[in-house]
Amino acid sequence: KIAAGAITGSIAIITEAVHSSIDLVASIVAFISVRKAAEPADADHPYGHERVENLAAVIEGMLIVIGAGIIVFEATHRLVDPPDGIEVLGIGIAVAAFSTAANIAVSTFLFRRADALHSPALEGDAAHLQTDAMTSAGLLIGLGLVEVTGVIAFDSITALLIAVAIVVAGIRILSRSSRVLVDEAPPPEELDTIEAAIASVAAPEVVGYHKLRAR
Repeated sequence: KIAAGAITGSIAIITEAVHSSIDLVASIVAFISVRKAAEPADADHPYGHERVENLAAVIEGMLIVIGAGIIVFEATHRLVDPPDGIEVLGIGIAVAAFSTAANIAVSTFLFRRADALHSPALEGDAAHLQTDAMTSAGLLIGLGLVEVTGVIAFDSITALLIAVAIVVAGIRILSRSSRVLVDEAPPPEELDTIEAAIASVAAPEVVGYHKLRAR
């Protein structure tokens, strides 16, 4: 994407390259956090290391929002002061099409693994790549419009729309992970389900419990 952006001069492709670079950093963070979370409890962490994954997901969300800010700044600048033209759009369109297909495949696999392993870090990484797939598809449409109409403004408008999608994904990841880190209680209906499951066991050695507040 970086090479295609340099060749074509498209701000939309360059912003997609920034987004993908952030995805790469996020994947490295996820890789490290999953390995750390698998470590057993020790003297310093008597409850284990599983919340490292939630911390990693927060970092991923912050990276997404920062990347979106960079995109908005550059796209707005290009919209106000557009370049003379965009060259060799066919390369950019081919890169966007390949990126869309690859990210859909990898994000689908990661979502399945995250669900199977109950991994917030993998879920955050999958959300990153799913957003990347969506924005690559948007890039494909935007470059197609520039190619068909010759209106260069579609390039910057596409970049801004990509940024909006990125921000939404980042805020969603931040919200979900931060609620876990601050020990927010599950919804009342979920607590009722857990309480009913505990009551149904009726183990003779358990008299009762004081109060159910969280999982």
